[in-house]
This record gives sequence, structure tokens and C-alpha cells, in this order.
Amino acid sequence: MVSILILLAARGAAIPFRGDWYHGGVKLPRFLAAAFLAVAIALVAAGCAGVANPEGWASPAVSEPSAYIVLKKDKLYAVDLQDGSLGATRWVFPDKNRHPDQDKLDLRAIYSTPVVEGDTIYVADYEAGVFAISADDGSVRWRVRGDDISGNVGHDLGVSGDFLAFGTTDGHVYVIKKQDGSPAPGWDTKGRTFDDGIWATPVIAGDRVFVATMGGALHALSLSDGAELWSQPFEVDGAIAALTLLDEERLFVPSLNKYVYIVATSDGSVLGEFKASDWVWTEPAVKGERVYFGDFSGNVYALDITNGIEPVWEFAAGQKVKSGPAIVENVRDLGDVLVVADNDPVVYFLNAETGERLNAVPIEDAGRVRAGLTAFEGRAYVVTTGGKVFAAEPERLAVVGPIAVGGAQ
Repeated sequence: MVSILILLAARGAAIPFRGDWYHGGVKLPRFLAAAFLAVAIALVAAGCAGVANPEGWASPAVSEPSAYIVLKKDKLYAVDLQDGSLGATRWVFPDKNRHPDQDKLDLRAIYSTPVVEGDTIYVADYEAGVFAISADDGSVRWRVRGDDISGNVGHDLGVSGDFLAFGTTDGHVYVIKKQDGSPAPGWDTKGRTFDDGIWATPVIAGDRVFVATMGGALHALSLSDGAELWSQPFEVDGAIAALTLLDEERLFVPSLNKYVYIVATSDGSVLGEFKASDWVWTEPAVKGERVYFGDFSGNVYALDITNGIEPVWEFAAGQKVKSGPAIVENVRDLGDVLVVADNDPVVYFLNAETGERLNAVPIEDAGRVRAGLTAFEGRAYVVTTGGKVFAAEPERLAVVGPIAVGGAQ
């Protein structure tokens, strides 16, 4: 049995896993199987069989007058915005001094971008479960405990209307009410179970929930009861670790088989496909009928998806691209600028129309960039695994930071 942990370790990827093995059948390209098996045997012989600590990374969420930023892998900061820049920290979650009931709240790692809706923040921890937090003071309104979930949560929360959706490394999918965290009508506390783990964020769209697995299958489920809606799932020969809804009719489906697909939401048919140079494990930046994303060989792509998929341009960054890029629109004298961070990390400013490199700025002693970038008011915010925040400013083609956030820097 080949562990997905071993698979990712062989590729140099960061692993959101504890010390357990992944038991789903990830379908490997044949030419990789022998190499992965050799790595697996070597690691087992060395006594390192699948042991890894979840690192935690999440894109910042910006909703005036605040930004919500995950730092140190297990702390959520609510930060004031001042003229588009980060200001004072209003609260930190968890905070046992301010909220004694959070004294024994031991978070492990947050991979979930905070969801901001009105006066409530929704966020998931890898082990501790799902939380609804007061945007005013960081107090907990309700919690779905990790002990009540089968597996761990290593992705964003799917959100729509009155519901949240999430999957787990054990292959369970849950749909819950935003109001109190209880199961949505037609769903029970055990959720829906698949044979393979789920790292891609489930997508809620209308009356459907789309779920992608590390076994390479994409399912369309009824929101009302979890029943399968397609005659058969969309399937590929590589894990699907990310999923993005483009519009009511199309999904962006990247895979670890090096392909990206545009898939019809109606029946799972393929509307277009494109082969990248390496694994694609990210959500794209989207504007109009163009999508922008990177791969693990450090290539960045722009594709036109008006009719199927047509390549527009390709750019070679220095290292693999795990984080989703961001588009900063209508930059003076430059038009739209695509901001991309590779694994070194280096921040690249690219002309979104042509792919021309406008500048490249290395970030020193900051860790890696694995969370997607967030654009807001002329900047793109970059959060690193080293717990640092930077602001990429396309107008000056410069990167500012690290920016102090409370006592975190």
C-alpha cells in the first residue's frame, strides 16, 4: 500500500497529516509508481512511516473594516484596516486570557480561510473542528468538535446560503447549518462517506454540493439529502486536491495528473482540458473568461475558457507554485497585474494580459508561501508559513513587510 504521505514527500510537498497513513487509493501515473515505492520502502526502513506534523496555512480574509489572518499556524488575528493597510489587532483566537472558556482549546493547524459573514467568522481547525466566532470579540458562538468528526479538515469551508460544507482526510463530507452547527436537513451527524480522503474544498452551488476526492473522483450531491445527482462521477487518474466553481455551469478541476479540466456542473462532462508541466494543486485567480494558476514545476499559466480551454501565455517562475495568485485590477499605467508567489518565496508581478514579468521580489527569512494571495484595494497580501505578512504593491512593483500584526511578528 502506498501512502499519499509518501507520495507527497517524494514531491517535496508539505503534508497536512498527523502520524497516520492515508488509506485511499490514489491513482499514480505508471512511470511514478516504482520511484514512490522505493521512497516508501526507504522511509519505512528508517522508521519514518508517515510521521508528519500539520503546518497550517490559510489565505487572509478581508472584509472592511477588518482583515482576518491566520498566523503561527494555529492563531486567528482580527486586524483593523487603515486606508487599505493593516492596523491594530482587535482580538486573537483562541485567547484564554480574554475568554476563560478557551483555556483548554488546543488548535493544531488552520488550513481554512476565515469565512466572514456579517458579525460571524467561520473557520475550521485541522483537529479541533469547526467554529463560529464573534467578529466583535473573538468569542465562540458554537463549535462542531473534532472528536465528533471522522478525520481531519485540511481545506477551506464551502459556504452558501444557510449552510457550510467540509470534507475530511477520512473521506467524510458534512453539511451543517451556519446558525448553530447542527446537520443540515437531510444530513446526519455522520455525513456522507467516500472511499478516498478529501482535501479539496466542497463547493455548494444552488441545490448541489460538489465533492472531489484524492482518488480522482468528482461527485455531484443533492444538498437536500446527499444523494448522487450524476449518472456517474467525473473521474481522472490523479488525485483532485482543489476545486473551484467558475459559474453556475462550470467547475475548475485541477489534478495531480498534471491536467486541469473545465467540467460541466450539469452532468460532469469535460468542456475542456489542459496539460500543465507538473502537478496543479491550487485554486486559480479568475477574471472574466481567463483563469490563472501555477504548477509544481514553477510554471504560471493563463488560459482562455470562453469555449473549452485555449492557452494564452505561460511564465516560468523559479520554484513550484502552491499558492493561488491574485489579480490587482486597473493599476496605473500597467492595467491588471497578476501577483504570484513561488515556494522560495519570490513574489512576481506579471502583466495579466501578456504574461510579461514586471518585477520579481525575493522575500527573505519568511518561510514558504502556500496559502493563496488575497487582493484588496491595490495590494495583494501574502502570508508565509513563518507567520509573516507582506503586502505586494503593483503600483510600485514592490513588496512591503513583514508587517507587524499584534505581537505575532
